[in-house]
Amino acid sequence: MLYSTERKKLAKKIGQLKDLGILNPEGGGIAVRLTDGMILVSPTGGAFRLWEVQPEDILVTDLSGKIVEKGKYLAIAELPIDLYIFANYPLANAVFHLHGPYSLAFASLCLPIPHTTNHVEILGEVPCLKSPDETKLKREYLANSFKVNIPEAVVYRPEVFLVFDRLIKEFNNCFGSRGQELDKHGLAFTVEKHGLFVFARNLDEAIENAVRVEGAARTAIFSKLIIQHAKN
Repeated sequence: MLYSTERKKLAKKIGQLKDLGILNPEGGGIAVRLTDGMILVSPTGGAFRLWEVQPEDILVTDLSGKIVEKGKYLAIAELPIDLYIFANYPLANAVFHLHGPYSLAFASLCLPIPHTTNHVEILGEVPCLKSPDETKLKREYLANSFKVNIPEAVVYRPEVFLVFDRLIKEFNNCFGSRGQELDKHGLAFTVEKHGLFVFARNLDEAIENAVRVEGAARTAIFSKLIIQHAKN
């Protein structure tokens, strides 16, 4: 098995995140760039299998999403945006995606997450990327289907791929000039109704920043409830 040590390490990390409740059955995903430029990707459906991920489940791809070493399953649906980040942000070596309950509450309303705690002040306000209408895209595609150039490692679902492809434009509006910030800290965003993404120099940094953003979202919600209670 190629990259067995790295795949074992990532599988162990996924298990730890599951045990801590950071990864949950609602969804999520991880992509990590190795020192030689290859990408390790968590498998599609990992959440539905309660994050019981084995080293052989993890894929190895190149930067274009071509499979270098097969896993038991194909890759997470959001891999195209992960690959875009790796290709355009040389300092980014990990993308961590989670469906945290508090950050997802903001994403469901397409609202940014404020920096309510000192732990996330350096990240600033976490923007929410407005998602294209998936139902409309699917309907339009099925009515007039065409070939879509989807990375080999991703399940061929053009209507899903088109959503992430269009999100890249939203992503560039938020982070086009912020790449050098990765030298000091990760960067975070949510996608409307889809959860939190953090990209950073390494996976541990991405996880740490994600936990801090989730905490900021929780604090913002509870603070508002406390203020409303005080007024009553």
